[in-house]
Amino acid sequence: MIKKLLILSLFILLFFIESYAMDYYTGKNPTKAMFLSLFIPGAGQFYNEQYWKAGTVFIVESTMLGFTIYNNHKMNEYYDKAKSATDEAYHRYYQKYNDYYEKRQNMYWWLGGFTFLSIVDAFVNAHLYNYDEEKRKIELRFGENKAQIKYTF
Repeated sequence: MIKKLLILSLFILLFFIESYAMDYYTGKNPTKAMFLSLFIPGAGQFYNEQYWKAGTVFIVESTMLGFTIYNNHKMNEYYDKAKSATDEAYHRYYQKYNDYYEKRQNMYWWLGGFTFLSIVDAFVNAHLYNYDEEKRKIELRFGENKAQIKYTF
């Protein structure tokens, strides 16, 4: 029973030391990475020094934005044609207007979803920026009848 209590208290101590070490963390600022990624496509990934991912995010978000603008332009074009069309051409133009409207709405959703994932990615990567170095600071060792915590400064 005492052995189990000792191991449990060592686990609790391990998490306390790790959370205490996080108070003095000098890595990247997750909030800054999140807002950079929100306002400039790929900027949060660039801030986290993930340059390939930043380029990919920039290209994908820019392409989606371009398709959204194109579909909006075509939607407005067919709307204007439908307003001034005769009864026979009206249905054809209105159908084209609806098609581009649906495409535009779908692109809004895809763009919003991809932007959200890009923001989450930048936020998480900023948190994990110095993960390998911090991982080496705290070690938990188990022996035959003992458990040790090694904390390196």
